[in-house]
Amino acid sequence: MQKINNVSFEDWVCAKELLYKGLTPQKVYDILNIDKATWHETDKLWEDKYGELWSELNDKRQSVLVNPFSYSFAHITEMEVEEDLRENGEVLYLSELEIPEIEHVELPKEGLTLKFLKEQDEYEWVDLINKNILNKIKISGHDGYDMLNKEEYIFYSIICLIYIDEFQDYYDWHHDLVDDIEENLAIIGAKKYVRIVEKANNVYRKVQKIIKDNQLEDDEEVFIEGNYEEFYEEFSELDYDKPLKDILLKYVKKHLNSFVSK
Repeated sequence: MQKINNVSFEDWVCAKELLYKGLTPQKVYDILNIDKATWHETDKLWEDKYGELWSELNDKRQSVLVNPFSYSFAHITEMEVEEDLRENGEVLYLSELEIPEIEHVELPKEGLTLKFLKEQDEYEWVDLINKNILNKIKISGHDGYDMLNKEEYIFYSIICLIYIDEFQDYYDWHHDLVDDIEENLAIIGAKKYVRIVEKANNVYRKVQKIIKDNQLEDDEEVFIEGNYEEFYEEFSELDYDKPLKDILLKYVKKHLNSFVSK
């Protein structure tokens, strides 16, 4: 199959999986000999191609996933990925991967100012605020929540929910936000979302109790009644009708001064 930006399908699958496991994005760019912007373009194009040719490519993808430490990534070790994850965790993952839509926008050196924000299109406000918050967190590591005010923390917990592909991602990457997400959804006025997330959280808490009671590993599969997939389908349908990002934008507008530099 023809490569996209000189990146093969197999390398794309390996890169996506290793990024998810914790490999730093810069290492992926270096291995594939592309820059960050080209990676985001390549990722989007391969996602589209995979969607178009799912029946043809899915078996190949599954076979590659048996060992993602292969093809151009054959020299990468599991230990190296684990070290990257310990050192950088979700902060690096999020700051590099989740907001390619505003890759072209550079925030002012003094931070996100009201003047700068109002010069941008409103549909970019949420992503710009997200970028500014991620910069704050990245600078101070996992203690970065302490640098956020109440409104920024509420925003961050919601935006993490918006950018997931399934509820399992939220629990893998943002488990420290689980206890607050229901209340924060209610605060921004997303009450219909609360009911869905509450059901998913109940499944998550049951799973965590089983893991704790039986001293299991965190990544060990636990099967109970109810599943995240069912609830995420419901979440996605609601998000299509009443986008959570639009609700979050309304919250931002009400508390705009909390998200910008003085």
